[in-house]
Amino acid sequence: MQRNSNPTRKEPNLTTSPDPADRTAEATIRGERRDERAHVRVQLPFVVTFDGEQCDGHDISTGGFSTTQRTDMKVGDSADCTIDVECNGFYASIPATARFLGTRSNDKGARFQFMGLGQQELTTLQRLIRAHLAGVHLTVEQLSATDDPQTVRTRDKKPTAAQQTPPKLARLASVAAVLVVLYLVLGAALYDHFFVIEPNFAAVTAPEIQIHAPTNGVLAPHKFNPGDVVKRDQALAAVEDPEIDAQLTLADATLKYNEHLLANMKESLRNDRGGSASVISAGSASDGAPVVTKLTPLELRARVKEIETTYTFAKAKLEALKARASSGAIYAPCNCTIYSIRSGVGGYWLQKGELIARLITNGPKDIMVEALVHLNEISSIEPGERAQVVMPTTGEVLPARVASIQLEGQKSERAGFPEWARQDMSHGTVVLTMEKPLPASLVGHPVRVRFIDTESAVGEVISDVLGTTRQLLDSVAAKVSSLLHGSTSG
Repeated sequence: MQRNSNPTRKEPNLTTSPDPADRTAEATIRGERRDERAHVRVQLPFVVTFDGEQCDGHDISTGGFSTTQRTDMKVGDSADCTIDVECNGFYASIPATARFLGTRSNDKGARFQFMGLGQQELTTLQRLIRAHLAGVHLTVEQLSATDDPQTVRTRDKKPTAAQQTPPKLARLASVAAVLVVLYLVLGAALYDHFFVIEPNFAAVTAPEIQIHAPTNGVLAPHKFNPGDVVKRDQALAAVEDPEIDAQLTLADATLKYNEHLLANMKESLRNDRGGSASVISAGSASDGAPVVTKLTPLELRARVKEIETTYTFAKAKLEALKARASSGAIYAPCNCTIYSIRSGVGGYWLQKGELIARLITNGPKDIMVEALVHLNEISSIEPGERAQVVMPTTGEVLPARVASIQLEGQKSERAGFPEWARQDMSHGTVVLTMEKPLPASLVGHPVRVRFIDTESAVGEVISDVLGTTRQLLDSVAAKVSSLLHGSTSG
């Protein structure tokens, strides 16, 4: 199939063909015509070209065609031809080989039978004939498409009613699954209502040691950060007092001066063998020159004793200043973990008693959990009672026991519990010891706590059963949340 775009090609003369509306009406009245070609014949507007000679077409089918003019060919002769069918804005050219069958019955035209017609040309002709019978005008895209819109497609068979109905076993399984889910939800609700006390707030805590500035001064740079582990007596920080440093420098210079002066006078006393010595006395002459005084041996010995006394005093003062300067050094009081500390850059002024660092002991039994429980519910909690701690990130449930119950005024300093939570006078603090030790890195992290109120063996069994149900629901909810979070981030 080709589109007529050659400017040198001679346009087919279709003026002698009947009007398409007349042909459609005639075909409708006459109906489908079949003759020796045994195919449906339609009257399409087309022309046939034999060796450059054009003939107007009369009708055409997939088996052959006829023209309105006669030809000089003999019956049985074959020739190559081109059939140009007029379409919607273009011509469809179909090359073929046709055999002359004779003249039409009215002796006004010739009849031909296709002897050589390619598969693509046959498909194009079939689409043109179907479109003509359906009253559809094909476009170039529709004519060259792989699928024929006029062809009936085979569709999948719809499942029957018997196939759509699920088997009885599947229905029973779905009903059983719904009942199991309802049982789990109901069991979790009963468990929470009768056997569980959930505090308003809980967090991981540890004993706290506060480090304060021992004196006024400037914080020296250090290399520690929160979370670092320090050993006992390890240098932690230092506060440097500029005034003490200046006094220490002056005392050291005074001591060295007195030491050299005493050594020189003793040397003079030995060299003169008990004779006199000349020394520079205080003051100066009128012209500004130093005054040299000559001392007798007795005066020289008295002067040596005086300088020895001054030297001893300067040495004691220097030692006192060194001790005062060393008091600004801060050492770790235990094997601890740094919970918070001032910036290691240093260089800023601190007042005496100002907070520098907070340390927590990192022993296996030091890391505990504190929970705020309302005073109306705290009376039902007893020391040694079971509890469950749910980790916030993994959802893991860890067993714990009640270690102590503290009311207002009995609280000990523990790191990781916010001060705003302790200000609520309507709550008490319950301290829990963990059966499985927690790392010190979790201090300050909020957790969920559930106190299991069981006073009898029956209640213990029911609590175990319903508690397992609650744990199952919590684990499923945690997995679903992690999956949703992963899909959202992805």
